[in-house]
Amino acid sequence: DDLYLNEGGKHFRRIEGSHFGSIGRDTYKGMNATIADFDRSGTPDIHVSNVHAPLQAEGSLLWMTERSKNGVVFHNEAAKRGALNEHRFGWGAGAADLDLDGWPDMVQANGMVDDHMDRRFSKPRDYWYVNGQIARSDPGVHAYADRWGDMRGYTIWGDQANRVLLNRGGTFHEAAEITGLTRLGNTRGVALADFDNDGDADLVLTRQFDSVLFYKNHRSKPGNWVGFAVCGDGTSINRDAVGAVLEITQGGQHWHQDVLNVTGFTAQGDRRIVVGLANDPSPVKAAILWPDGSRQDLGTFESGAYHAIRKVTPVPSGEAADAR
Repeated sequence: DDLYLNEGGKHFRRIEGSHFGSIGRDTYKGMNATIADFDRSGTPDIHVSNVHAPLQAEGSLLWMTERSKNGVVFHNEAAKRGALNEHRFGWGAGAADLDLDGWPDMVQANGMVDDHMDRRFSKPRDYWYVNGQIARSDPGVHAYADRWGDMRGYTIWGDQANRVLLNRGGTFHEAAEITGLTRLGNTRGVALADFDNDGDADLVLTRQFDSVLFYKNHRSKPGNWVGFAVCGDGTSINRDAVGAVLEITQGGQHWHQDVLNVTGFTAQGDRRIVVGLANDPSPVKAAILWPDGSRQDLGTFESGAYHAIRKVTPVPSGEAADAR
């Protein structure tokens, strides 16, 4: 994976670890990057979808961010935290608090190639042998699909199950079956968005050889939440407020959520920020750190609703400016 830190909006600095396998020095074939504060430490972490299959037993990466005196340090904790996505060919992924318990969960799309579009045999055949030869070939063969063996009627890690990973205090637990995400296939994009404005994220999956799937989120028990739609003034702050960080406080609970412009491979999720409040319906306090470095206290907000936050262009003294 290649990671570049923005140095004050002037240039990017590439981050590289000290040893093989550390960030910037792994040899994996990353498919998707999902950013969220998975352990609620106040800094965003990075999940990279990957392949864990015969001949490519690599697995997804979960770069947990740790602040240090020299900036930030990244540790891969995918296996430790249950996000390896073992025995799957991973593609897109997305993060959202599906059960509104205050911790960001993940949905992982899986599956490579099947014979839905070019069936030749009564039962699809496995492409593993030819695929192995391709994997060991030189770039003159590997880089050109017209030099590969015929794929028609074959599968390559096809018809796989997607994953729902529920976050339980920073560790993920598989929940695809109990949440109803059991259909096999070859899925690519994951878009998590609150289509009915009830606080919980619904799910859209795009598939390589089939139509789009839509899953409405029906929680088994009520959950409290608060949501925000953030925008800049289009002058000092970009209109989408990308790079802003929203800070939410409720009692002794704290959340930090970044405003993002891209949320996954071949899909775009809801740009609004939603914080799950579990069993506490009380109001929250909010503040925002804008991309220009200014910090603004926003006041108190009622739960169970979306609120608009906008950066206001400075006005002459004596005139009021409301950011809400």
